[in-house]
Amino acid sequence: MSAYIVLGAGTFAADLTDMLDECGHKVVGYVVNVGTWVPGMRFLDRPVYDARVYPTNWPDEGFVNFPFLPGIISPRRSTLVMQMVNHLFKAGDPFVHKSASVSPSAKLGGGVVIGRGAVVACGTSIRSCTIVNRSASIGHHNDIAIGVTIGPGAILCGNVSVGVDAVVGAGAIVLEDRTIGQNAKVGAGAVVTHDVPPDTTVIGVPAHPHWTDSEMPAKDW
Repeated sequence: MSAYIVLGAGTFAADLTDMLDECGHKVVGYVVNVGTWVPGMRFLDRPVYDARVYPTNWPDEGFVNFPFLPGIISPRRSTLVMQMVNHLFKAGDPFVHKSASVSPSAKLGGGVVIGRGAVVACGTSIRSCTIVNRSASIGHHNDIAIGVTIGPGAILCGNVSVGVDAVVGAGAIVLEDRTIGQNAKVGAGAVVTHDVPPDTTVIGVPAHPHWTDSEMPAKDW
């Protein structure tokens, strides 16, 4: 059995707690960096601590001996991870739920979470603190950067590259040899047939940019 700190105190943190419990692990507490939390507050009957006021309302020094796993979606995850690292905490070994399937040739970084029923194929690299949600399918030789969120049931075909802090929504499909840029967002159910530039949100089938009136480019994407 391993023990972890979970980053976040919301829906995904609760789901991650359930997955860790199912696999015989323990959650010792939660860390947040939003909302109003005071000493003594609890989530799922475990203590919650605020990274913004560390160490004034944190427990004794022994708490630093536990690694963390991300239980919070992008974009707040990167900020919270950096706060933890700055406080000398370390990401835990990759967590793979017992129902998931990961190829022996795949490489997973620290703090990676692979959810229930997810599949990661051969030659894929997934870097630190990325979350692959339940039933997602990650094809062969994908290159997934730090802090990415892959939604439930999403499919990444072969040789896909996903940039730092990008989000691929639930049920989205990214075709082979495509690139999803840093901070880009792929809407739920979208089918990505072109590369997605950094800081761009795409939706629909086939996926196309979702612009506000003020953002509308002078020419078609």
